[in-house]
Amino acid sequence: MIEKFLPSKHREFKSQKGGRQTFSNSISSQYAFLFGVIVKSTRVFVRCYFPEWSNTIKRLPSKKYPTNPQTIGDQLLKRRLDLHLLQKDVAQQLGVTTDCIHLWEKGNSIPQIKYAPKIIAFLDFNPYVVKGKSLGARVKNYRLVNGLSHKELGKILGMDGGTISRWETGVFIPDSKTQSRLEELLSK
Repeated sequence: MIEKFLPSKHREFKSQKGGRQTFSNSISSQYAFLFGVIVKSTRVFVRCYFPEWSNTIKRLPSKKYPTNPQTIGDQLLKRRLDLHLLQKDVAQQLGVTTDCIHLWEKGNSIPQIKYAPKIIAFLDFNPYVVKGKSLGARVKNYRLVNGLSHKELGKILGMDGGTISRWETGVFIPDSKTQSRLEELLSK
């Protein structure tokens, strides 16, 4: 179908194995010569000689594209594919290795809390939101958004990390003096 639009010099090309093939019988081959560019079948980079076609040529969605992302790894994968980035590009932005990105996307691992601020910035939304208006939920949201562990937040407040954990779960309620310090910290 497209072959009739190609100049005659583009209707034939040299295949990887040698020999000449026409465009029509090369569809099943791994490489095709299309519009002056050798195109690998899995990626579509086309220099289009026909401007009216430029809006109709679309990249097919990947089989691994998450349509309903549930985990942070799925969210990262979806955002990465939407931005047409490689895992190494995302790894550089987040300050991790490509292995980390791979493990997160596959669901074999979850990101450490210290990477949460960069992940939130990359995704343009907060996937760590804890629902609720209680003090414990607000403390947990603050801690996650700022990439702080229980111990690090405890150090800021001059308390033990276990105490912070008990506040978040609702097992323990801070006294009024500590609550006022928490309110001041959470309002920043």
